[in-house]
Amino acid sequence: MLSGLLFIGAAAFGQSETEGHVERPLAGRPVLDLRVGGAIGAGPMPTVCVEGYPLSRLSLEACGNGSGVFNGSQGGDFAHFRARATVAERDVGRAELAALVGAGLAEIQSAADRPGFLLGQAREPAQVEAAGAEASISGKARVWLSGGSYLVGDVNVGAAYVPAAPVVVGAGGPVVPFASFTMGLGF
Repeated sequence: MLSGLLFIGAAAFGQSETEGHVERPLAGRPVLDLRVGGAIGAGPMPTVCVEGYPLSRLSLEACGNGSGVFNGSQGGDFAHFRARATVAERDVGRAELAALVGAGLAEIQSAADRPGFLLGQAREPAQVEAAGAEASISGKARVWLSGGSYLVGDVNVGAAYVPAAPVVVGAGGPVVPFASFTMGLGF
């Protein structure tokens, strides 16, 4: 009889909304985020981010406005391709808050993108794209929904070192700061 009461109590505790029980996806952690928002320096189009999680505290992310890919625009873009590591995390019921650091490659462009990345100093007087290393910090919030999906918001700030930035976008130097805010869904 005692074991039956313990089983019923454990089942009730596990289903309690007040205790913050949240169904996670099969992996037991986030797998993929798709977010849309805005970014400083990315042009007039919305920024789209796709972030995959090969490990629980490590993600791979690509962000940009999709100039020439997602939309017909051949204008400017500030794209980011980075790895991010979670350095602090806190669960608050159905919500999770996280602080992340990131490092990777940034590409700036002022016109149509060509395949590949142009690293280093400008090679042409009217060069329209360039790439360089970047570092960033982020704050992320997730609110888990039933079925293992979640709403997600992400604030990211950082800087890229792009030696050809003065030629490509008229920057005052090779250090190009950036900031973005994106929201979306994940599972």
